[in-house]
Amino acid sequence: MILTRSIGGAGLILAAAVWAIFRVAPAPVPELPAYVEAIGNWRDNQYATTYAHLRENLVWQWTFEFSASSGLSIYLLQWLLVTLCVISILAFLYRGSAPPEYRGAAIRLALLSPIVALLFGFFGSYDTVTALLAMGLLISWMQQRAWLVGIVSLLLGLQHVGQALPMILALGLTWTALNEDSTSRQTLRVLAVGLGSAVLGKAVGLAILFFASSSTAGNRVPDGELFAPLRDAWVTSLNFLPAVIYSFLAGSWIIAAYVFWDGNRRRRILLVCALATCAIPAFSLLDQTRIFMLLSLPGLSLITVHFMKSADMSHTRIRVAEVAAWVGVPILIWTGYTGAGRVQYMGALDAQLISWQQIFAWF
Repeated sequence: MILTRSIGGAGLILAAAVWAIFRVAPAPVPELPAYVEAIGNWRDNQYATTYAHLRENLVWQWTFEFSASSGLSIYLLQWLLVTLCVISILAFLYRGSAPPEYRGAAIRLALLSPIVALLFGFFGSYDTVTALLAMGLLISWMQQRAWLVGIVSLLLGLQHVGQALPMILALGLTWTALNEDSTSRQTLRVLAVGLGSAVLGKAVGLAILFFASSSTAGNRVPDGELFAPLRDAWVTSLNFLPAVIYSFLAGSWIIAAYVFWDGNRRRRILLVCALATCAIPAFSLLDQTRIFMLLSLPGLSLITVHFMKSADMSHTRIRVAEVAAWVGVPILIWTGYTGAGRVQYMGALDAQLISWQQIFAWF
């Protein structure tokens, strides 16, 4: 009987892993071959305009510079390895916080989390390094070691300071919400070190770019009206508002709701503030749900860990949360540089076939 349960549990975990990838119709970032080629030429002024936005992601470029120069297939293999590291860390944290009888469910919740949908929904992107650093931020924050938070935050600033700052602030608010004594001097110190280190990371990155390429880092704002991207992002967000809000957490809304309603007024206010910290940048930038999933990754992971450890944990609660994770498929909503909002529909069979043809064509 025990062996049968073990085999059944392993089979269910494998099914969750396959479904987590298959349901999002894996798609490469646009023009992936040229995108990867630019990584190895970040010092070249020729790429300062066309691929200027890559300049913001120095940690990703340094991590993948060798594999990118070795060919697209090697790059994708390394990308897959880093992605598996992110998912493994998430599964380890969830499993370690769960009672023995719910450890399988905890692993499945990790596999079916929104971040997995994001990484495979835009496979090949620099988001995998941002996600890995986000997990490093969470682990260092849970240990409340300011020096370790500072190192990770510095790397996050080098990677993308615009995402690092709200990510750190949202994590700080979530941590404070879930820990009654978290307003201590140590927690405030950790938050200050994290935010300051992220800003320092951006300054260091700009200095490196200046001396290495003798050109500015560029920006992602298209030619034309200065506020046009902001306007387009808000128009897209309003046009797809129900889908955008749903996609922020997808099936994980159930876990967030349990943790929210189990708390007092203080917890609820702080969690709403954490949600707003992630949602406002997501609504205001061209990649709505993608941005939110990245910014909320440490905070949502912390909420899930708290949920698994909760004294109110029950068989019914964990089953409801898992069913929601299986059924709640994230929808990626974003605004292109043309200003037209787009929805990447998940689970369409034709998208699956085209995506897998593209993947295997590069190997």
